[in-house]
Amino acid sequence: MTQQIASVMDSFPTTAELYVDLACRKLPVVSDVLHRFGDLSLIDYLDHLTPESGRPFQEGGSLFKIIHQEVADLLGIEIARKTVEDLEKVPMVLTANHQGVDYFAQSIQGTLIFALNRIGKKAGLQTVPVFSCGNVPLDNLTYPRGVLLYRVEESALNEMPKRLPLFPDSMKRTMVSMSPPFTDAMVQAVKARLSNLVRKNVVQQSLEPFLQEILEKDYRLACRPELSSYSSQASIVNHRIWKRLFDNIPNVPELIYLELEKVAAKTLAADLGNQKSLGFLVLFDPALKERVIDELDDAMSCWNLSKLKQRLNSRGISASQMPFLNNCGTVFFWGIDSSGRKIPLYLVRESAGKEYLKGIDDRGGLFELSYTPESILDGLEHNRLLPALFTCFLVLSFARGIRCPGGYFKEMYVPGMHRGLVNALRETRNEDIAHRIGTYRRSYLSGMMAVMSEINGEYLVPAGPVEIISSGGLTGKDIEKMQALRVREAHLAGLFETIQDLLPPEERPLDWKKELARDCFKLMKKKAVLLK
Repeated sequence: MTQQIASVMDSFPTTAELYVDLACRKLPVVSDVLHRFGDLSLIDYLDHLTPESGRPFQEGGSLFKIIHQEVADLLGIEIARKTVEDLEKVPMVLTANHQGVDYFAQSIQGTLIFALNRIGKKAGLQTVPVFSCGNVPLDNLTYPRGVLLYRVEESALNEMPKRLPLFPDSMKRTMVSMSPPFTDAMVQAVKARLSNLVRKNVVQQSLEPFLQEILEKDYRLACRPELSSYSSQASIVNHRIWKRLFDNIPNVPELIYLELEKVAAKTLAADLGNQKSLGFLVLFDPALKERVIDELDDAMSCWNLSKLKQRLNSRGISASQMPFLNNCGTVFFWGIDSSGRKIPLYLVRESAGKEYLKGIDDRGGLFELSYTPESILDGLEHNRLLPALFTCFLVLSFARGIRCPGGYFKEMYVPGMHRGLVNALRETRNEDIAHRIGTYRRSYLSGMMAVMSEINGEYLVPAGPVEIISSGGLTGKDIEKMQALRVREAHLAGLFETIQDLLPPEERPLDWKKELARDCFKLMKKKAVLLK
């Protein structure tokens, strides 16, 4: 790929524009959005995400009660009330982010963009709700394991962002959903690592006092006995960091981070007590369940039955010995091992007619759970099961009509999930339900940035929360500039993160980040919000 990039460079004025073309070729949703909406301002683009009025198959009452309780436990009853009031008016939740304390520039800026028509409004929506995916490992690209810093010295541009781990290396493959809370000692260790990077002239000194304050005040506040998981701590820290992003702007909405799988699990628990709910019908109506499993076989982010069968027959063999069986997905739920890692599950019917969820963990051990409503409820309650993405969207979006703006990959797999479900419903004579679920409407909001850090008057790099806070925060004029930025320009600024999703490390040019930073300075210095 590096040779291919070099061979077509002459066809594009800059490397950045070459990468935009690459993104369009590899990500159909990006190509379509830029073709249809590329010249729209961000604030006008948000109008295309507003949910259409209509009655969903199931009302949102039970879901809103769950959300109210989750938010009240984390942030207090008044913020919980505001959150539910907003969702009753506009049933839309950003679903592009991963759970964890968010320093990933693409997701923190995606959240800012999602909130552009809410920030500073005297009357209107008072919250920014986010369903964040928790079934990712701590060391994935968004790095919920620790801190990301983008404003580095020029000599370190190709290593940007710098990582500051909070959790130990032994936990790097643990899912965020299953991660224990961080401790005060872990926070103190991060503070020491930060000072060391500044002394070595890797991270710019201007960032240090602001991140030290976040660690000292926001993280340590979340080191409380009643917060029994990293996920809960992260929701609180994200809420506090969000407030620091703005400089003297009135009426800043509250940021509400809720773990997608946790909300879905509690919603499904309510549905399993109602045999007419969509969740119960899909999981336990024999004919519909069989058709859904067949329709979504080998669908993106669902399951591959052939690979799951082969994996199940590989008991005693570790994951490293069967890489060809990776990316097999899972049927309805992930199993969870003792280390908090995912186990792909296959639905097995025994000779007596009983069904079981079975899977092989990464060490070759067998996971087995009886497939009944009671066992599913018990597995969810005791952290043996986690809803897969299909199950999450089934109970939240398809059943209850919550619109979930998300990333470019989500807009590749959720339409297929919806289509397969509708086909299965029609094939099993559930035409009325299929009609109520309706036609899937795209809700893409990712891959874009509007705020960049200037380095040495020659480079522009993404700005994460620490960069924004250390520059004094966003002003009212900054918000207006973000609102006016065009969708195509915002995608160009977002290439630093997008390219890492498109090309593996060995296929990227060695100096691609530095070259892109130089191009962004030429192309975006008068358009993006610039932080000195």
